[in-house]
Amino acid sequence: KVKTPVAWTVAGSDSGGGAGIQADLHAMRALGAHGCSIITALTAQNSVGVDAVEFCSEKMIRASFKSLRNDLFPGAIKLGMMGTAEIVDVVVDELKAVLEHAEKTGQTKPSIVCDPVMVATTGAVLMEAGTKEKMLQALFPLCNIVTPNKKEAE
Repeated sequence: KVKTPVAWTVAGSDSGGGAGIQADLHAMRALGAHGCSIITALTAQNSVGVDAVEFCSEKMIRASFKSLRNDLFPGAIKLGMMGTAEIVDVVVDELKAVLEHAEKTGQTKPSIVCDPVMVATTGAVLMEAGTKEKMLQALFPLCNIVTPNKKEAE
């Protein structure tokens, strides 16, 4: 019997369904993976704009990582919207714990892909000051690949 691969998305939730964890889970399902989500932010948005953004607590993000790490261990992790330097710190700590868990249990280390979300398609800024620098210094070195949009890469 072939086991369905597990993939995690660590990103913001898009209430309009066009991006964020909603789009990631859709893509994972289409590729035959069981998608799991760790939500970093909630956005109130639609196809024309972002009306509000609220970041998730460190406690909830850590609890989500722990729950998934102990049961639905990933073959891949896709990172999206982080939003704040503090969330980047939490995600970095938790990714290190995932990699250590893989090493301790003899599991394959998951591939980590980061699509750094900084600005919504509609132009709304989705990242607080200082977050980009924290991602460059601490998060990107843990990733197998980073896939920014052209504007984000500049």
